[in-house]
Amino acid sequence: MPYESFTALKQHLKQIRRMEDPQVRDAALDELWAGLHTRNQFPFVDGQSVAFLYRGEARSVTFTGDFNSWDPSSAHAKRLDDTDLWIQEESFPLDARLDYKVVLDGSRWLLDPENPRIQRSGFGDNSELPMPGYTPSPYVVRQDGTPRGQVAHASLASSALGYTVNYQVYTPAGYDHLSDLPVIYVTDGHNYADDAMGSMLIVLDNLIAQGRVRPMLAVFIDPRVNGQNRRSEQYVLNESFVRCVADELVPAVDGAYRTSTDRSDRGILGTSLGGLNSAWFALRATATFKRIGIQSPAFHAGDGAIVGLYRESPPLDVDIFMSWGTFRDFGETSRRFQAILDAKGYDYTHVVVNEGHSWGNWRALLDDLLVAFWPAR
Repeated sequence: MPYESFTALKQHLKQIRRMEDPQVRDAALDELWAGLHTRNQFPFVDGQSVAFLYRGEARSVTFTGDFNSWDPSSAHAKRLDDTDLWIQEESFPLDARLDYKVVLDGSRWLLDPENPRIQRSGFGDNSELPMPGYTPSPYVVRQDGTPRGQVAHASLASSALGYTVNYQVYTPAGYDHLSDLPVIYVTDGHNYADDAMGSMLIVLDNLIAQGRVRPMLAVFIDPRVNGQNRRSEQYVLNESFVRCVADELVPAVDGAYRTSTDRSDRGILGTSLGGLNSAWFALRATATFKRIGIQSPAFHAGDGAIVGLYRESPPLDVDIFMSWGTFRDFGETSRRFQAILDAKGYDYTHVVVNEGHSWGNWRALLDDLLVAFWPAR
């Protein structure tokens, strides 16, 4: 049975609750469940209203995600009398896109078994809820017939850091006939280059093939060293990491590939702590990087010093693209940083979306960022 509105669904549930015979009531729930499956209505969405639905035995059920800071102790789903149906009602903006999971008994985390939509995170797969007004990026899906660039693996024995840094270099299709290419250096590169997370290889192939951006290189820097992820050390106001990238890695890439050495053709991109790192690079390596990509920046890290450093610094000759989400995605500190940019007369772009701290958020904005930095000539 189709349900065209949240009101209609709740009215039917009230009717089911009044059924005294448990077998009749369970049969009615089975019929309701089958109808929702047929119409792919998990979760059930009507305008801004959302009903998360779960069937199964548990002491408690909670739907948790971007919208409640992934807190399993937040408001629980309500059980429909003594049935195995659980319902949690929420309300989100029409254009929101959110990651979430189901938590049983406060500790057992699982994907929504009724929802086939998945978004991978740094901690595994999450269920995904796109609201009716959300417009997915067409560039994160590989298009048939689109020429693919090549990816080469390399490493750098960094004197600045005292250990070896691994990285990947993306070269666009037709590279052998190109020259003076822009280069974007990407922190958390192993995630940005993952097709199920950052999807940046797919985005680059699509944008270049469709003539939206100039052909370019991307250098994906891996923070993992001997099995240990060192991003929290590298990305928090670390002068040694700046020297590794600007003084060691950039010359190595420029020496090996057909790159432009103009600073306007060189950018740094990162998310979360990597976004903080990009802002730090703008201060510490201005002569090397002009394009500064900042996604969901963790400006609070390093005791929030980056905000004060920008307040005290004269305006920098950089081009900033900054984005964040409205669902607990460091918006407060991002807005403080933005106010400083405004006060100092920076030319920058910012995008705010109704999403959380998620790769689904970041990858969908890569086309906006890359087109802003290097539009096709």
